[in-house]
Amino acid sequence: MEVKKNSAFKTIFFGPMKTGKTSIFYNYFYKEFKDIPDFLGFKTIKIPVGEFEISLNVFDFQGNEKYANIAPIYYMKTSVLILVFDITHYSSYERIPICFQKVKEHIDPLVTVLIGNKLDLENERVIEKEKAIDYAKEMGFLYFETSAKTGENIKEVFVEIAKKLKFLIEKNPEILEEKEEKEKKKRKKSENKCF
Repeated sequence: MEVKKNSAFKTIFFGPMKTGKTSIFYNYFYKEFKDIPDFLGFKTIKIPVGEFEISLNVFDFQGNEKYANIAPIYYMKTSVLILVFDITHYSSYERIPICFQKVKEHIDPLVTVLIGNKLDLENERVIEKEKAIDYAKEMGFLYFETSAKTGENIKEVFVEIAKKLKFLIEKNPEILEEKEEKEKKKRKKSENKCF
């Protein structure tokens, strides 16, 4: 099976608050930096990969930790998970495994990306790049460092996601069906839980 020209993949931002998730989203689409409070954004990116066009339906739900009760709806049918931490705040990096585990209870993303944001504050860095790279490799994540303020590396994140999706689907044409089956089982399991 080839990647269909109209393939669209749900992509979500997730992670600790105040790491720049919304600013990355805003910079990519509007080419400017804004410090935006709670915001639910949705846009589609179309990225050419060879002769194909991969569409990413990108959702940004800033403040998602505050709205944990509706988060499972937000996660549903996600193909790409983008986890963001702030390279100048150690606690945001420490929370990434917790955030990832929370999402994994509901979905099995095809691609997970870890972003160390605020590269424009390099002189205030507290997370060594090598440490984050090692963690990303261990977890099977793609890793990037970006600046939502300057736009550095933001476009590259989405281009690499599109390339990875095309590669995965060409390697295993049934991957989307397998992912959906796993998530159905997770939904059934969570339906049996009491709140």
